[in-house]
Amino acid sequence: MGDVIKRLEIRSYEGEKEKRKRLYFDSGSPYTFAKKTVGQKFKEILKLEVPKKFSGLGNGSFEADSIMHLEVRLLGFWCSHYAYVVEDEILEEDEDLLVGHDFMQKFDVKLDLKNKSLILNRASLKRAQKVRKIWFKIHFLGK
Repeated sequence: MGDVIKRLEIRSYEGEKEKRKRLYFDSGSPYTFAKKTVGQKFKEILKLEVPKKFSGLGNGSFEADSIMHLEVRLLGFWCSHYAYVVEDEILEEDEDLLVGHDFMQKFDVKLDLKNKSLILNRASLKRAQKVRKIWFKIHFLGK
């Protein structure tokens, strides 16, 4: 398990203005989380019918009552993903989003812990974009 912190551009799925935020890539977290102050600046916040409970961060037990749809810019590609929105104190003061294994697996992001950097593959990012578009057309447009 390991972690890398990077300042990257994010935006809402609706294409709102990009914002540079500190993303904490944590290979030990199964999910991606965003601070409530970050989420409130986005239009695409979806309220969950029932809050989802988690453990391991903050005081060991916490919940999220909404999710946000965001995009992270990696090698010029906007990578679409969902993040659970949590109270600010759940995440560390110097991180805006905690990027979990769900995002890293989806976009083939690997961590170089020795150099505290991300290992990104342009072909994998391009393939992920194509697969997401095909999936969207099939599931939402019936094509």
